[in-house]
Amino acid sequence: MHVRIMTFNIENLFRRHSPAYGPEIAGRFGLSSEARRSQEALLAEAAALMLEDEERGFAAQAIRAGRPDVVLLQEVAGSAALSLFHDRYLTRLGGPGLPYRAVLEGNDSRGICVGVMSRLPIDAVTSHRHLALGALFDAGFRFEDHGIRHRSVAHDRLYGDPATPVFCRDCLEIRLEIAGQPLLLFAVHFKAALPGRADTLLARLAESAGVAHLIRKRAQTRGIERWVVGGDLNDFHHIEGLADEGHGLAPLLDSGLVIDPMERLEDHKARWTHFAPELDRYRQLDYLLLSPALATSNPAAKPEVVRSGQPWRAERVQAQRFPRVGWDRPKASDHCPVVIELEV
Repeated sequence: MHVRIMTFNIENLFRRHSPAYGPEIAGRFGLSSEARRSQEALLAEAAALMLEDEERGFAAQAIRAGRPDVVLLQEVAGSAALSLFHDRYLTRLGGPGLPYRAVLEGNDSRGICVGVMSRLPIDAVTSHRHLALGALFDAGFRFEDHGIRHRSVAHDRLYGDPATPVFCRDCLEIRLEIAGQPLLLFAVHFKAALPGRADTLLARLAESAGVAHLIRKRAQTRGIERWVVGGDLNDFHHIEGLADEGHGLAPLLDSGLVIDPMERLEDHKARWTHFAPELDRYRQLDYLLLSPALATSNPAAKPEVVRSGQPWRAERVQAQRFPRVGWDRPKASDHCPVVIELEV
């Protein structure tokens, strides 16, 4: 049986409205200063709603373009938002529904969660938001083993505490039964590189080690050989085909537990999933990592990156864009969906 698995950072579903639109839109309508003050809030909300409506439509088109059976989503603000997106935008484009859905509350104080939509029945969804650093320390993980020698006082306080949660959001474990055999999906959204990549390195090292720990505990000890790790890892291990050693993904990528099929794309310029305009840099932040057994049984499987919803500022895009996509906005997301078809 063939299964198409997608990961997509859908960029804050649904977006919190920003009052910054008010003065701009009010000015375009030619309103007086007094009228602007009274109308800016309403105009801002109207502008944000119109923009959001277009962007959610583009996001739905991007998902449909990838034809997934299962979608691992990041930046979902709850199950109600996900169901509304599915029913209002995705189903109206036609094609099969994704009726099996789940979003569990994670550790993010803003309510940005990890979710899943599936055409296939889901056996179980397990949150690992409560996994703590102590479990990794007990299993032998040490930051010092990954070149970390000096940390700030704040880092020592946080990442030296065994009670600190490993995942800044969550790692959802999604179990499917396909052809009588289990397939485990680990859906993640690692710590963003803000205010800087080096400043948040410890978080992604811990999260990478946490995923590896869960694979060993939840899959290997049960004799399960098929798993996929999917999500926005917010870090990159190569730039334009050149290895980059300053990343926080080593505990996972070097564990022997996963294979990155993106490496099968010979053209390194075809591997990017996110464009950072402030750096003018194209990077792979989004991953679908396969277990060795899945990689071996699918030697020709290569990821497909859906770029038709990317804004025109990402000038490297060669795909035909969806009509009405803007220079910066509206767009489907700041991330590209990535999908891979597997024989399971």
